[in-house]
Amino acid sequence: MTKISRRNALAMIGTAGLAASLAPSFVLASNKSMICNWNRNFPPYSMERNGKMTGILVECVNELLGKRMGYTLEHQGYNWPKAQDLVRAGKGDTLCTNPTKARKQYMLFSEEPMVEACPPYSVWQTTRASMKSIRY
Repeated sequence: MTKISRRNALAMIGTAGLAASLAPSFVLASNKSMICNWNRNFPPYSMERNGKMTGILVECVNELLGKRMGYTLEHQGYNWPKAQDLVRAGKGDTLCTNPTKARKQYMLFSEEPMVEACPPYSVWQTTRASMKSIRY
């Protein structure tokens, strides 16, 4: 019969307790799909093109949650109030937005922003012919 020291027994109990406390996380992690609701008309951040969501924020979420964290993402584009209402009703999993008092009532926000966006306007020199072709 193998003799277990007090130190090893306590370590095993601690490990078992840690595993039990993480069990819900493992269950949640196994469901690695997410419905992302977007404003379908917020270029260049999120927009619907040919029936597919694209834009700077959509691509950032694809990289961070999709490629790096392994989530399967389903992107849905709506007018902004409907996108928020669907998440509030549990028919969408996530929005990429700023925390407000109202949104904090039905959403959880990360402590750090996943993406920090600069102001939505860019300024180009207008006298260069190649710059005149850059329009949204």
